[in-house]
Amino acid sequence: MKKLFLLLVAMATFNANAALISVTTDKAIYNVGDTVTATVSISDLFDANSVQTLFSGYITSLAFDTSFLELVSSSATSLNPYGTNAISFPGFPPQPADLFAAMLNSPVGNTLAVQSVANTTDIASQFGRNTIGLFTVSFIANAIGDSVLTMGPSFVSSLPLPVATQNASFSVAQVPAPSTGLLAALALAGLALSRRRANT
Repeated sequence: MKKLFLLLVAMATFNANAALISVTTDKAIYNVGDTVTATVSISDLFDANSVQTLFSGYITSLAFDTSFLELVSSSATSLNPYGTNAISFPGFPPQPADLFAAMLNSPVGNTLAVQSVANTTDIASQFGRNTIGLFTVSFIANAIGDSVLTMGPSFVSSLPLPVATQNASFSVAQVPAPSTGLLAALALAGLALSRRRANT
Protein backbone atom coordinates (compact mmCIF):
# COMPACT_ATOMS: atom_id res chain seq x y z
CA MET A 1 0.00 0.00 0.00
CA LYS A 2 2.86 2.34 0.86
CA LYS A 3 4.49 1.73 -2.55
CA LEU A 4 1.21 2.49 -4.33
CA PHE A 5 0.86 5.75 -2.39
CA LEU A 6 4.43 6.81 -3.29
CA LEU A 7 3.79 5.96 -6.94
CA LEU A 8 0.62 8.08 -7.00
CA VAL A 9 2.45 11.01 -5.37
CA ALA A 10 5.25 10.74 -7.96
CA MET A 11 2.75 10.67 -10.84
CA ALA A 12 0.89 13.69 -9.47
CA THR A 13 4.16 15.62 -9.12
CA PHE A 14 5.17 14.74 -12.70
CA ASN A 15 1.78 15.75 -14.15
CA ALA A 16 1.59 18.97 -12.15
CA ASN A 17 5.04 20.22 -13.17
CA ALA A 18 5.88 19.23 -16.74
CA ALA A 19 7.87 22.36 -17.54
CA LEU A 20 10.54 22.12 -20.23
CA ILE A 21 13.73 24.12 -20.83
CA SER A 22 14.65 24.00 -24.52
CA VAL A 23 17.21 25.48 -26.86
CA THR A 24 16.29 26.46 -30.42
CA THR A 25 18.29 27.97 -33.27
CA ASP A 26 17.19 30.69 -35.67
CA LYS A 27 17.77 28.40 -38.71
CA ALA A 28 18.11 24.67 -39.45
CA ILE A 29 20.94 25.01 -42.01
CA TYR A 30 23.88 27.41 -41.82
CA ASN A 31 26.89 28.11 -44.04
CA VAL A 32 30.46 28.13 -42.75
CA GLY A 33 31.08 31.57 -41.25
CA ASP A 34 27.42 32.20 -40.36
CA THR A 35 26.34 33.28 -36.88
CA VAL A 36 24.23 30.66 -35.09
CA THR A 37 21.86 32.34 -32.63
CA ALA A 38 20.51 30.01 -29.95
CA THR A 39 17.57 30.88 -27.71
CA VAL A 40 16.97 29.14 -24.38
CA SER A 41 13.37 29.22 -23.14
CA ILE A 42 11.18 27.62 -20.52
CA SER A 43 7.71 26.42 -21.53
CA ASP A 44 4.71 24.44 -20.27
CA LEU A 45 4.43 26.57 -17.15
CA PHE A 46 0.71 25.84 -16.65
CA ASP A 47 -0.36 22.60 -14.97
CA ALA A 48 -3.47 20.52 -15.71
CA ASN A 49 -5.53 22.86 -13.49
CA SER A 50 -4.40 25.94 -15.45
CA VAL A 51 -2.26 27.13 -12.54
CA GLN A 52 0.92 28.89 -13.68
CA THR A 53 4.30 28.35 -12.05
CA LEU A 54 6.21 31.61 -11.56
CA PHE A 55 9.96 31.46 -11.01
CA SER A 56 12.57 33.78 -9.55
CA GLY A 57 15.81 32.10 -10.57
CA TYR A 58 17.36 29.56 -12.93
CA ILE A 59 20.62 27.71 -13.61
CA THR A 60 21.32 26.19 -17.03
CA SER A 61 24.19 24.59 -18.89
CA LEU A 62 24.53 24.41 -22.66
CA ALA A 63 27.09 22.11 -24.33
CA PHE A 64 28.32 22.71 -27.89
CA ASP A 65 30.70 20.92 -30.25
CA THR A 66 33.87 23.02 -30.41
CA SER A 67 34.91 21.38 -33.69
CA PHE A 68 31.84 22.97 -35.37
CA LEU A 69 31.12 26.06 -33.28
CA GLU A 70 33.04 28.92 -31.70
CA LEU A 71 31.29 30.82 -28.91
CA VAL A 72 30.99 34.56 -29.55
CA SER A 73 32.52 36.07 -26.43
CA SER A 74 30.07 37.89 -24.12
CA SER A 75 27.15 37.13 -26.44
CA ALA A 76 24.82 35.80 -23.72
CA THR A 77 21.94 38.31 -23.71
CA SER A 78 19.05 38.30 -21.28
CA LEU A 79 15.47 38.06 -22.57
CA ASN A 80 14.31 39.65 -19.29
CA PRO A 81 12.23 36.80 -17.82
CA TYR A 82 11.73 38.98 -14.74
CA GLY A 83 10.82 42.14 -16.60
CA THR A 84 13.14 45.09 -17.12
CA ASN A 85 13.87 45.70 -13.46
CA ALA A 86 17.51 46.87 -13.47
CA ILE A 87 20.09 46.50 -10.73
CA SER A 88 23.64 47.79 -10.62
CA PHE A 89 26.89 46.33 -9.35
CA PRO A 90 30.11 48.19 -8.54
CA GLY A 91 32.00 48.86 -11.75
CA PHE A 92 29.12 47.78 -14.02
CA PRO A 93 26.29 49.82 -15.54
CA PRO A 94 22.71 48.93 -14.51
CA GLN A 95 21.64 45.57 -15.98
CA PRO A 96 18.50 43.45 -15.93
CA ALA A 97 18.83 41.42 -12.74
CA ASP A 98 19.35 38.07 -14.45
CA LEU A 99 21.88 39.29 -17.04
CA PHE A 100 24.74 40.02 -14.67
CA ALA A 101 25.54 36.36 -14.01
CA ALA A 102 25.21 35.52 -17.70
CA MET A 103 27.76 38.21 -18.55
CA LEU A 104 30.27 36.75 -16.10
CA ASN A 105 29.91 33.17 -17.26
CA SER A 106 32.53 31.92 -19.70
CA PRO A 107 32.64 28.43 -21.16
CA VAL A 108 34.46 25.63 -19.39
CA GLY A 109 35.66 23.44 -22.24
CA ASN A 110 32.59 22.96 -24.42
CA THR A 111 29.96 23.93 -21.83
CA LEU A 112 28.49 27.36 -21.17
CA ALA A 113 26.79 27.81 -17.79
CA VAL A 114 24.29 30.65 -17.50
CA GLN A 115 22.38 31.42 -14.34
CA SER A 116 20.21 34.23 -13.14
CA VAL A 117 20.65 36.39 -10.11
CA ALA A 118 17.54 35.54 -8.09
CA ASN A 119 15.06 38.39 -8.34
CA THR A 120 11.85 37.97 -6.42
CA THR A 121 10.77 41.61 -6.68
CA ASP A 122 9.52 41.68 -10.28
CA ILE A 123 7.90 38.59 -11.81
CA ALA A 124 4.71 40.30 -13.00
CA SER A 125 5.95 40.08 -16.60
CA GLN A 126 5.57 36.27 -16.38
CA PHE A 127 1.80 36.38 -15.67
CA GLY A 128 -0.24 34.51 -18.29
CA ARG A 129 2.77 33.38 -20.36
CA ASN A 130 3.22 29.66 -21.02
CA THR A 131 6.62 30.16 -22.68
CA ILE A 132 9.24 32.59 -21.39
CA GLY A 133 12.60 33.30 -23.02
CA LEU A 134 15.58 33.18 -20.68
CA PHE A 135 18.54 34.25 -22.84
CA THR A 136 20.16 34.10 -26.27
CA VAL A 137 23.76 33.23 -27.10
CA SER A 138 25.68 33.31 -30.39
CA PHE A 139 28.22 31.02 -32.05
CA ILE A 140 30.21 31.14 -35.31
CA ALA A 141 29.83 28.05 -37.53
CA ASN A 142 33.36 27.06 -38.50
CA ALA A 143 33.10 23.54 -39.99
CA ILE A 144 30.81 21.48 -42.21
CA GLY A 145 28.57 18.81 -40.70
CA ASP A 146 25.67 18.14 -38.34
CA SER A 147 25.74 19.53 -34.82
CA VAL A 148 23.64 19.59 -31.66
CA LEU A 149 23.32 22.16 -28.90
CA THR A 150 22.72 20.06 -25.80
CA MET A 151 20.93 21.34 -22.71
CA GLY A 152 22.55 19.96 -19.56
CA PRO A 153 20.91 19.65 -16.14
CA SER A 154 18.79 22.74 -15.53
CA PHE A 155 17.23 24.02 -12.34
CA VAL A 156 14.40 26.54 -11.90
CA SER A 157 12.99 27.88 -8.65
CA SER A 158 9.48 26.59 -7.83
CA LEU A 159 9.86 23.49 -10.04
CA PRO A 160 10.99 19.94 -9.23
CA LEU A 161 14.67 19.46 -9.95
CA PRO A 162 16.02 18.95 -12.51
CA VAL A 163 13.67 20.38 -15.13
CA ALA A 164 13.23 18.38 -18.37
CA THR A 165 15.32 19.66 -21.29
CA GLN A 166 15.21 19.58 -25.11
CA ASN A 167 18.17 19.97 -27.49
CA ALA A 168 18.52 21.67 -30.90
CA SER A 169 19.94 20.01 -34.03
CA PHE A 170 21.18 21.84 -37.14
CA SER A 171 23.55 21.46 -40.08
CA VAL A 172 26.48 23.51 -41.35
CA ALA A 173 27.04 23.49 -45.13
CA GLN A 174 29.77 24.87 -47.38
CA VAL A 175 29.85 28.50 -48.33
CA PRO A 176 27.50 28.51 -51.34
CA ALA A 177 29.18 28.85 -54.74
CA PRO A 178 27.72 31.34 -57.23
CA SER A 179 24.73 29.81 -59.01
CA THR A 180 25.04 28.57 -62.60
CA GLY A 181 22.49 31.13 -63.74
CA LEU A 182 24.51 33.97 -62.28
CA LEU A 183 27.71 32.73 -63.95
CA ALA A 184 25.91 32.40 -67.31
CA ALA A 185 24.53 35.94 -67.00
CA LEU A 186 28.00 37.31 -66.24
CA ALA A 187 29.44 35.45 -69.25
CA LEU A 188 26.75 36.86 -71.58
CA ALA A 189 27.32 40.35 -70.23
CA GLY A 190 31.06 39.96 -70.85
CA LEU A 191 30.45 38.77 -74.44
CA ALA A 192 28.08 41.65 -75.13
CA LEU A 193 30.58 44.17 -73.75
CA SER A 194 33.48 42.76 -75.80
CA ARG A 195 31.35 42.73 -78.99
CA ARG A 196 30.31 46.31 -78.42
CA ARG A 197 33.95 47.38 -78.01
CA ALA A 198 34.90 45.47 -81.17
CA ASN A 199 32.21 47.31 -83.16
CA THR A 200 33.30 50.70 -81.87
